[in-house]
Amino acid sequence: MFCELDLNRPLSVKEVVHHVDGDKTNNEEENLFVCTSHKHHRNVHSQLERISMELVRFGAIRFNHAEGQYYLDPNVREFISLS
Repeated sequence: MFCELDLNRPLSVKEVVHHVDGDKTNNEEENLFVCTSHKHHRNVHSQLERISMELVRFGAIRFNHAEGQYYLDPNVREFISLS
């Protein structure tokens, strides 16, 4: 695994690789972060959830009640590039 090569050692049994962009097939170095434990990994995901909820409160992320889905506000979308 790339993380092991980057660290110059195998990952420990407790370590978990976090994919920053959420895409587990994207193993580019800048997309990988080694968490020290499963608890640490859950904390990283919790941070993302808290930030996303802030974006909901700010109005950058909206919720469509009819479809039951979140989406980016169109005014925000024009300022970012989505793949």
